[in-house]
Amino acid sequence: MKKAMTICLACMVLLTVAGCGAGQSADQPVEQPAEESAEQPVEEPVEQPAEEIAEQPAEESADQPVEESAEQKASEEDWKKIYQDYLESLKDNEDYKSAENNGFCLYDINKDDIPELIWDHADFSDHFSFLTCFEGSAHEFDTAGRRAVGYEIAWGVENTGYYIKEYDAGFTYSFSLCTIKNGEQAVLLSVNDTNDSPENDYTYPFVCRDENGNEISEEEFRDKFKELTGYEIGKIASDSEYTLSGESYIVDLLDPEKLISEEELKKSLDS
Repeated sequence: MKKAMTICLACMVLLTVAGCGAGQSADQPVEQPAEESAEQPVEEPVEQPAEEIAEQPAEESADQPVEESAEQKASEEDWKKIYQDYLESLKDNEDYKSAENNGFCLYDINKDDIPELIWDHADFSDHFSFLTCFEGSAHEFDTAGRRAVGYEIAWGVENTGYYIKEYDAGFTYSFSLCTIKNGEQAVLLSVNDTNDSPENDYTYPFVCRDENGNEISEEEFRDKFKELTGYEIGKIASDSEYTLSGESYIVDLLDPEKLISEEELKKSLDS
């Protein structure tokens, strides 16, 4: 009897110990994965790529060089050779051959360190051609001089990349602030009369326009002119006494004292 009770007690003890062990193994897998699974996704791999994607292109684009225009890429040897070739081509030009005293001037109008070439045709019409270097050749981008009626003047604006075209025929008037883009004239601001009749003689209103041809007020015109050039403009023409030559910031691009002969120009281009 005692032996049977002893066996029963031993079995109970074994069952109790086994139950405890089972309890521990049951608790362990529940708590451990729960803690790991709760902490694991909180790490930062999701945020890290987002920062790298946001910052990397900005740093690369900041380091990228600004692409230069065709004019800016031309070296000193390039533009001299371009104008030498242009002079050579004039041998077949009838205007050039008929003129006795062709005059030339090198002046950097758009301030890109490559001078434009101004050619005085020295003919009866007092005609001037303005040329710039673009895509490996000399391009005529503007003209000035005497018209059938009146005279068209060109002024360089000091310390800027702009020039002014002014036309006055006594009964009609126009004024344009220009620059050079892709070998062509680009008008940024303009003032034009609204009547071509000689009878009105500056008694009609003038219309101001922006670079897109949209009409703007005189005040807007003045503000934009100062914003672009850094200078204030005198009064916009309203009577025949107005002239730009009184402004201190302009350079007469047709000044005969600035002109040199073909031989002098060739020497300058060869040096």
